[in-house]
Amino acid sequence: MKKSESFQMLKDLASEQEQKALQAVADANSRLDHAVRQLKMLEQYRHEYLQKLQNSMVVGTRSSMAANTQRFIDNIDVAIAKQKNQVRTCEQQVMQQKEIWLEQRKKTRSMSTLLEREHMRELKKVVRNEQKRNDEFALQAYRRAKTL
Repeated sequence: MKKSESFQMLKDLASEQEQKALQAVADANSRLDHAVRQLKMLEQYRHEYLQKLQNSMVVGTRSSMAANTQRFIDNIDVAIAKQKNQVRTCEQQVMQQKEIWLEQRKKTRSMSTLLEREHMRELKKVVRNEQKRNDEFALQAYRRAKTL
């Protein structure tokens, strides 16, 4: 197996790993987007129920209804805190996956560079051999012309 074939296999493998890492970044971003949407939804619910509580206080409502609504808002606050933690976790995962992807991209580029260099070495070798054959052909032609 020629060196360039080995380098090509390594480059292909690195490229495949880079694509997998890029997909992992996309998946992590998708999870983050979902977590952020859920957080916004919870915050919207909280805002709506807080508005209901305030409106019911203005018009007058039973204290049991107000207490139930306040407990529900407290439960939403707990859910919001948990969701904020989930968003932070997802952000960290996105950053980790990006670092992995960047490392894989670096490996792919390194393999591409090595492959390119090997191709250049092979091309130079071919050119040298061709030049050597041409020189030998010219020398033989010169010797034949001289002997005639």
